Amino acid sequence: TNIKNSHLLHTMCYKNLNKLITNPIKITKNPAPPTSDSEGKVTAVAAVMEITSSKNKSNKIIKVLLDSGSTGDLMFHKKGTKMRFPYSIRQVPLSWHTSNGVFLTEGRGEVAIKFFEYSNCKQFLAKPDIVQYDENLVDRPAFDLILGVASMKELGIVLDFSLKTITIDEIVLPMRNINNLST
Repeated sequence: TNIKNSHLLHTMCYKNLNKLITNPIKITKNPAPPTSDSEGKVTAVAAVMEITSSKNKSNKIIKVLLDSGSTGDLMFHKKGTKMRFPYSIRQVPLSWHTSNGVFLTEGRGEVAIKFFEYSNCKQFLAKPDIVQYDENLVDRPAFDLILGVASMKELGIVLDFSLKTITIDEIVLPMRNINNLST
């Protein structure tokens, strides 16, 4: 592609970005470590997840935890509600061993996500195991999706704990407080 077409594509990708971001932040090549209480707390980002139904497609903003201690991906889904993404049931449940105990997942989903604060064009097809939770028994999880190291490696995501930054698609932004994510 020539430079003119490349610039046009870049402009189209970011055309509606400010509508999605509730707290725009400055993008810099080498940001200074966060100094406020609102930054540097978690390795989490906001993303847009594509939701499908029999009639149309829509988008939902979700909270994604980038978990350097997880080998796999998990998506939390409220028990009893319709799964609005492709879902397949495992023949044998998968066992997950965590610091909070052991649990099983019986199925796996496919969700298209975009990290809109980093790139509104680059889309990633995640294939997380689905954790169904009952809101009558447990609180709603703090995150909608957890991406483990394999997915982060595939996406080229860099977590820099010394500078408290997250790099996705060569865009570096500060780690932030979970309550300040754009959702």
